[in-house]
Amino acid sequence: MSSRDPVRVSIDGPDMVAHVILDKPETLNTMTKSFWPQLQRTFQELDRSAHVRAVILSASLESKVFSAGLDLSDAAELIGNPKPRMGIGRKALQLRQQVQSMQQALEAIAKCRVPVIAAIHGACIGGGVDLVSTCDIRLVSKDAYFSIKEVDLAIAADLGTLSRLPKLVGNDSLVRELAFTGRSLAAEQALQLGFVSRVCSDPQSLMEEARALAKNIASKSPIAVIGTKAVLNYSRDHSISDGLEFVSIWNMAMLQSDDVIEAVSKLRRKETPQFSKL
Repeated sequence: MSSRDPVRVSIDGPDMVAHVILDKPETLNTMTKSFWPQLQRTFQELDRSAHVRAVILSASLESKVFSAGLDLSDAAELIGNPKPRMGIGRKALQLRQQVQSMQQALEAIAKCRVPVIAAIHGACIGGGVDLVSTCDIRLVSKDAYFSIKEVDLAIAADLGTLSRLPKLVGNDSLVRELAFTGRSLAAEQALQLGFVSRVCSDPQSLMEEARALAKNIASKSPIAVIGTKAVLNYSRDHSISDGLEFVSIWNMAMLQSDDVIEAVSKLRRKETPQFSKL
């Protein structure tokens, strides 16, 4: 078994694009106890970095799948009772704390101020669906498929899929069918539902398109991109009037940024704007 970390990060300095790679192909990128804190630290650091304007999240091309979800041995340990005399109430509180810790690790992706692009090939199962549901954009290769597999483990998915997926696609009936049965959702159907925005021919072309998209986003004003993500996230969870009020308050400051002057002046001269680091 490899001792390498479950998550690997590289940053393309000139393009300001970070690549977060699930890198345990020998275990099908299952999510072990060490995965969660490392994932959280990784995205918190990327969120604070002045050198990152977009992030790609993928499995290594060496892996046959994106992720097989929660490691079953760790799941058994989580649900099992390490202290036989622990009462049900105390065990319930312990379980809640552990689940919330994993939820917070995934929230670090959702709260990352720059856009996160998930590039998914092969199987994306259980916790893998929770993971990619936190991302801003999802691209897939045609061999990708998704499964909300928790129902086959006799549990309700608790790391975000049931909360996020109904807001990401327009077919509540199908979301419930997938969650109740655990059946697979193929790449093309995921595209039709709006869960993913692009289907690529193979994993190599998937990564090429993800890099091109991330590079394009990173070339824009970071002030504009960060603001756009903040407003989209806020508006998704609030009324239209609340969203309009939020963006008016946001832009009363951000419309005064140097990036606006740089963008307008360069576009008038048909030149490419150059934006400073955050």
